Amino acid sequence: MAVGAASGALRRRKMANNNNKALAGAGPRTHQRTTATSRAAGEAFPSPFYFVEEVERRSLKKQLLAVLADSDRGVKTTLQQRISIEKLIDKLSALNLTAVAGARLSGRWQLLWTTEKETLAITGGGILGKVTDVFQIIDARAGTLSNNIVFEDGTFAVGATFKPSDGKRVYSTFESASVRLAGFTFAVPPIGNGWFDCVYLDDDMQIVRDSRGDALILRLSSARQQQQQKQQQQQQRQLV
Repeated sequence: MAVGAASGALRRRKMANNNNKALAGAGPRTHQRTTATSRAAGEAFPSPFYFVEEVERRSLKKQLLAVLADSDRGVKTTLQQRISIEKLIDKLSALNLTAVAGARLSGRWQLLWTTEKETLAITGGGILGKVTDVFQIIDARAGTLSNNIVFEDGTFAVGATFKPSDGKRVYSTFESASVRLAGFTFAVPPIGNGWFDCVYLDDDMQIVRDSRGDALILRLSSARQQQQQKQQQQQQRQLV
C-alpha cells in the first residue's frame, strides 16, 4: 500500500512537472508567433515616416517646378535661381526611394531644366530655329534612349544604347546623331560614351547628374503626349 501510494505520488508529481514544462515551453512559442504576426502586419503597412516624407517630397517638387517655370529649360536661369534649384535637388535626392533605376526609366521624358552647355547652346542660340520641345525617350527593355530637340522646321536627335547598373547609375554609348531640316536629314558624328546617376526618380519626375557634373530635370509626359510622339515617329519612318 505504501509502495503503491508512493508510486502513485511519484507518477502524479512527474505528470505535474511535465505539465509545468509544457506550459513553460508554450509561452515563448506563443510570443514568437505574436511577434511574427506583428512584424508581418508592420511590413504590410508603410511606416508613419513614409507619409511625412511623401508630404515633403510633394512640397519640394512643387517648389522646384515653380522655380523652373520661367527658366526656359535653363537658358534664362539666374544665379539665384541656380542656387535654389541645386538646393532643392539635394533635398529631393535625400528623399529618393528608387534605389535601382532599371525599368522605371522607360517612357517619354520632357526636359524641364539642364546645365548642359551643348543643349543650352542649341536651345538658346537659335542655331536651327525656334525650339518647340526637348525630350528623351527611354526603352529600358531594349536598352535604348534618344535625346530629341524639336524645332519649328526640323529636329536634332541623338541615339544611344544604355545599361543600368545595380544601383542608380546608368552607362550609355552614343551611336548616332542627326539633324533634319526642311525635309533633309544630315548625319552628325556621335559624341562617345558616358554615364549618369538618377539621383531622384519617381512616377513622374527624374533628376540626373551626368559624368561631367551637369544636372537634368525631366518630367514624364502624359499618355496622350506619348501616343502623339509614337504617331509622329511612324510618320517620319514612312517619309524615309
